[in-house]
Amino acid sequence: MRILNFSFLFLLCILMFVGCTTTEKIFEKGDYASVINRLNYKATKGILEDADTALLEKSIQRKLDRERLWLEQKLASKEGEDWVAGYQHLDDLVELQVKYASYIQLDKRNINWIDIRKWDLAFGNVLGTYHKDNFDKLYEKYSESKNKNYLIDAYFELDKVEHFHQNLLNIDSLRSVFTKEGLRNMNIDFLDESSDLYQLRHLRYFIDPANSKWSNFGTFEDPDFTINVVLEILDKDEQRIQNLVEYSNDIIVDYEIQTDNNGDEVQLPITQAITALVNEVQIEYSVDAEVRVDIYLHSSKQLVSSESFRRKSIALEIENYILDGNIQAVPPNLRLSSGNPNTNSTFDYDYNSLTEDVLEQISEVVEGYLEQW
Repeated sequence: MRILNFSFLFLLCILMFVGCTTTEKIFEKGDYASVINRLNYKATKGILEDADTALLEKSIQRKLDRERLWLEQKLASKEGEDWVAGYQHLDDLVELQVKYASYIQLDKRNINWIDIRKWDLAFGNVLGTYHKDNFDKLYEKYSESKNKNYLIDAYFELDKVEHFHQNLLNIDSLRSVFTKEGLRNMNIDFLDESSDLYQLRHLRYFIDPANSKWSNFGTFEDPDFTINVVLEILDKDEQRIQNLVEYSNDIIVDYEIQTDNNGDEVQLPITQAITALVNEVQIEYSVDAEVRVDIYLHSSKQLVSSESFRRKSIALEIENYILDGNIQAVPPNLRLSSGNPNTNSTFDYDYNSLTEDVLEQISEVVEGYLEQW
C-alpha cells in the first residue's frame, strides 16, 4: 500500500511539473491569452499556487499592454474604419477587464488597467469629426446631383454625430427636413429581353412594392428615380434519364385434377413464370428565369444601381414504356405510357405552371429588394 501511495504521489508531482512547464513555455512564446485561459479555472476557484498567481499577473499585464498598443495604432490611423474598430473593441475590453478583476487572488494594484473612459473620449472625438465630415460630404453630393440617396445617407450620419456629442445645432429639425425632402418618388417600368413578352404580365402582377418612409412607388410625372424591371432570361429545358427495369410474375395458365388424402378431387393451378422489360423514363422539366433591376436617376438618366436575380422552377415526371415481354408481369400500380419515349418533346409539356411559379419566386425577391433599396 505504501508503495502504491508513493507511486501515485510521484506521478502527481510529475504531472504538476509538466503542467507548470508547459504553461511557462506558452508564456515565453507570447501567447498570453492561452496562459490566462489555462489558469482561468484555478483563478476562478481561488486555488492558484503562488507561482501560478505570479504568472497570471504577468500574462494579464502583457495582454493588456498588447491591447493598449493596438488601440494606439487604431487611433493614430487616418482611416475611419480603424477608428470605428477601435471604438467598438472597447466593449470587449470592458468585459475582459471585469473578468480579470474577478480573480480573487489577483492583486489588482499590480495591474496597469486600460482606462476605458479615456479611450472612449479619444475615439469619440475623432469619430464625431469623422461622421460630421461624412455628413457634410453627403449633403454636398445631394446638392450637386439631387440624388436623394445621398440625403438619406446624410440623415443616418446625423444619428452618429449626435451619439458622439458633437455640437451640431438643430439635429431634430434637420431630421424632420431630411425625412420630408428625402422621400423618393419612383416609377416602375417592365421590359422584356427574353423574347417572351407575354410573360411580363406575371411580373406586373406580382411585383407591387409597399411604400415606406423613404420610398413612394407609383406613376409620377416627374419621379426622382425610374426603375426598369427587365426580364432577361426565360428558358425552358427538359432532361431525361432512362432505366431498364425487368419485372417478373407467376400467372395461372391451367388447372389439373388431383385426389387428396380423403379421396376427394381437387383442382390445382398450373403456373407459368413471365417477365416484362420496361423502360422507366424520369423527365425533369424546368424553367430558368433571370430578372435585372436597373435604377436610374430620372433627372440625368444616370444608372445608379443594377442588380440581377435568378431563380429556377422544376417538375419531375416518370413515364414507363413496355419494351418486351408479357404486360401481366407489370405490377398493377405501375402506370404504363403509350408511344415512344424518344419521340415525345418539350412541346408536349405545359410549362405554364412552372413559368408562373418561377416568376412569382423571382418577383418576391425583386419586390423585397426594391422595398429595402
